[in-house]
Amino acid sequence: MTDDFLRAVVDRRERPRLWASSWRARTPEDRARARLVRLADAARSEPADLAVLAATHGLDAGLGGLAGRVRWADARPTGEVARYGVDHPAPPITRICAVDFADVSGIATATGRGRDGIRIWRPGAEEPVATITRTGDDVGALTGLRSGGATFLAAGLRDGRVLVWRLRLAGEQVAVGPILERDLGVRVTAMCALPGPSGDRLACGGQDGRVALWSAAGTAAGGFAAHGGAVTAMAALGRDHLVTVGADRAVRVWDGSSGTPYDELAATDVRALCAWDGTVAFASPGTITLWTVDTGDIREFPSAEVTSVGAVPFGGTTLLAAAGDEIHFRDPVGGAVSGAWGAPSFNEGWCTYAEAACPVRVDGRVLLATGCRDGALRLYDPAEGIPGPGPSGAADGLCLLSVEQRPYAVAVGPGGVRFWDVETGAISGAIELAEAAHDVCVVPLPGRTLLACAGPTSLRLVDPYQGAVVREMSGPTNRVCSVTVDGQAMVASTGEDGTVRLWDPIAESPGRVLFTGRTPTDALCPVPFEGRELLAYACFEKVLIVDPSTGDLHATLDRCGANALEVFVYDGRTMLAGAPFEFTPGGPSVHLWDVAAAIKEDGPAAPVATFGGQVVRSEDLCPVELNGRTLIAAVHPDQWVTLSLWDPAEPTAPLREYPFFQAARRVESPSPGTLVVALANGVVTLNLG
Repeated sequence: MTDDFLRAVVDRRERPRLWASSWRARTPEDRARARLVRLADAARSEPADLAVLAATHGLDAGLGGLAGRVRWADARPTGEVARYGVDHPAPPITRICAVDFADVSGIATATGRGRDGIRIWRPGAEEPVATITRTGDDVGALTGLRSGGATFLAAGLRDGRVLVWRLRLAGEQVAVGPILERDLGVRVTAMCALPGPSGDRLACGGQDGRVALWSAAGTAAGGFAAHGGAVTAMAALGRDHLVTVGADRAVRVWDGSSGTPYDELAATDVRALCAWDGTVAFASPGTITLWTVDTGDIREFPSAEVTSVGAVPFGGTTLLAAAGDEIHFRDPVGGAVSGAWGAPSFNEGWCTYAEAACPVRVDGRVLLATGCRDGALRLYDPAEGIPGPGPSGAADGLCLLSVEQRPYAVAVGPGGVRFWDVETGAISGAIELAEAAHDVCVVPLPGRTLLACAGPTSLRLVDPYQGAVVREMSGPTNRVCSVTVDGQAMVASTGEDGTVRLWDPIAESPGRVLFTGRTPTDALCPVPFEGRELLAYACFEKVLIVDPSTGDLHATLDRCGANALEVFVYDGRTMLAGAPFEFTPGGPSVHLWDVAAAIKEDGPAAPVATFGGQVVRSEDLCPVELNGRTLIAAVHPDQWVTLSLWDPAEPTAPLREYPFFQAARRVESPSPGTLVVALANGVVTLNLG
């Protein structure tokens, strides 16, 4: 394998061509190259992958000098205990179920396409132990059944047929018996096993909203009209009770024998459903809902995108497992998350995003089996997890917190607040928030330090040492920063409502409005000037510098409605860097202003320098010291050019560029030569060397 090819793997200009060619791999050399492309795409998820790639091929420099210098504070460090089918590229797994034998379990998977068939796996075996080669039409639902001591697998098809196979163990393999076929008459949209006195019955939901019941032998066992639209999901709630979800936006509980309705709950756009011990769990966009049917108690938890939920017995209790953007296990009583792993979805069509999931028994434990978009089957163990704040590894906001002179990265996102040890990459704590946060800053107060977390409807002050929200203040907040006013740290915020507010973290008072405009305000930062701090904020196509104590305008900076603002000292001058909202590839990507000169200007101040030659927008900026020079780091929403370094003395092109194979949101520098970057699926620490 040539050095040039390996260099091209991390060269953004060559990536599109290499990616396209990987699907046409014919020779052993081509296949090896294609595999390396995929390994490089996956390198973001394991701490040693880049180093392993370099060591394997003897080419540290060929990976852009990145190998061995990246430490990941990964949202998915362990948890994944087994992986099957990775070396056999296949369409995404969209249907999955457990098939239980007397003392072991298997897993059945389907891609949804009839021509791909159904694979049956046994944990520990690297290859499928049985393959049902053709079903004749697309698989819309899949479930396993136990009846009369025998094991069955049922598949519901788009053409309305219901196929049932008897399965039996034959040594290490699974023998597939003759097929039993029934016709639902309409497209099969959902399916589950319904326990009964004489074994499991097969419950099938159709496009017409009806539910049909059959015994495993194919004998009709009843049916009823469940919904005014398609039955989109169903699950057994103990013996003889069935839960269904319909396109009519209702979750209903039925007596499975008579079809008598028991209870119902209104719900919108339910994506996944499971039930156990009188509890129903279902996932909608942004929320997982737990409904205790007998008492009517309803609890909701914030959530990233979820495609499947399941009940996993663990440690004497039952955990609620959710899969999709991320795999996580939640205590349904207290709400705490006992393990969370981000599923990297940075590469459309080739990723470990979980399309379907189900609990499965393996060696006396219950694991979560996930069918993934890359065609592989993965198993997750709740015992292997790490504490997590909730259902997302996304880091939308970032700041640095020093604890006993040790730097910690604080990241906020849909799941709350996470704390990473910058030096080790370990997650050291987490705090859940009632709503997603998209920015965070440190607020130093006399005798304590708080964090200000910006959310869509409120600003929350969090005590990182107590692990709790100490105050919530109502008002839309977009970005936040700490600014000193009359000797006290205050919180400044921008908002989608066009305001700039100043919040007192000590007094019980609403935020004071400094500015109200007709368009949203975004980036802001404190600006030191003549022994005090001013406040710079972006508004439409300009940046304003004001006195936060009075609101008086000191300067207007032209040509930039900033997506990001950052102050740094260069050649003894206080400089303000701004990344423009409106970005044209090849045009200005960062503007620099001399703060003192801008304040002296009578009218709008033009930039004194502009960084050019960039092809992607900058999401955030920060200064970083490297070998005695002050550089500007910029992060981008691009998987091939994720991080750029600029030298203000040479502004025509970036000094360096780094790919991290996913979008970046924020960047901070905890020490000279070190950067902490918040990414779409976690946080990375980069030693610039």
